[in-house]
Amino acid sequence: MENRVMMRQLITVASLLLFVLPAEKAFSAECGKVISLKGQLDLLRLKSAGSNIRYAIKAKQKEKLDCSDVLVTGRASRAKVRFINKAILTLGPHSRISILEYAKKNNDQSLLSLTYGRVRTFVESQVKKEEKPKFLIKTPSAVMGVRGTDFYVSYNPNRHITEQATLKGSVEVEQQGTGQKVLVEKGQQVKVENVQVARPKIVKKEKMQEVTVDENGQIQVPEQVAEEVPEQIKPLIVEPIEKKVVNNIKSTSVMVAQDQEFTSKEAVEVLGQPENWVPSADEIPLDLKDIKEVF
Repeated sequence: MENRVMMRQLITVASLLLFVLPAEKAFSAECGKVISLKGQLDLLRLKSAGSNIRYAIKAKQKEKLDCSDVLVTGRASRAKVRFINKAILTLGPHSRISILEYAKKNNDQSLLSLTYGRVRTFVESQVKKEEKPKFLIKTPSAVMGVRGTDFYVSYNPNRHITEQATLKGSVEVEQQGTGQKVLVEKGQQVKVENVQVARPKIVKKEKMQEVTVDENGQIQVPEQVAEEVPEQIKPLIVEPIEKKVVNNIKSTSVMVAQDQEFTSKEAVEVLGQPENWVPSADEIPLDLKDIKEVF
């Protein structure tokens, strides 16, 4: 009798698993994997569909990525990731990037968010250049639209500046808050500051009139009026990639120095020979005390 009861319980549990497992699989859709890593890479993964709570996984080589994961590298750590759509990312030390949207169809866009750190990315060319970019990376100050290229992006939360450099192809960079756009071609870079949405400033200004005395002998002070003065917006400047940025790209590219995608003729012209792509001697961790880590 006891054996029959136990058997019924096992059948019930097995039946429940048949319903639960497919749902879990659908929630945790795979969109890529970790190809190689050095040091520590944490994946911050959602606990359940509709939840904002995440738990940390210490990633290993060939670790699969969920389409909502957040990737965080530690000190002196690096990682190389390949997505199913063939885009390849290499993350530098102390970097955090989130998968916000992942293209499941050819006409969809992939959107990643770099909270801080450095990343170099290779994206295959789109067939039609007139189409909207299908791969986007955003930072707190800029959005980069890519149609097919080899490019670098960094964001420093202490200085509130995005640095974008193009090694092959071209990247459209838009400043968040102002809508300014520039096209950054091979061998060029642009720096984008984090700004608020431009709004008119209200400035108190004295009206031009003389001080008067009324009939009661009281002094009349000049009237104060409000004048709207538009906020000045700094133009985005595209310029040749500076030496410091070149060195940062080399340091970020240690994991891909042997990869065909990242060692094109165009990339070598800018960065030099891959055997010289080594970590920076002065790698200093960012001050991340004001950055919220959500688990």
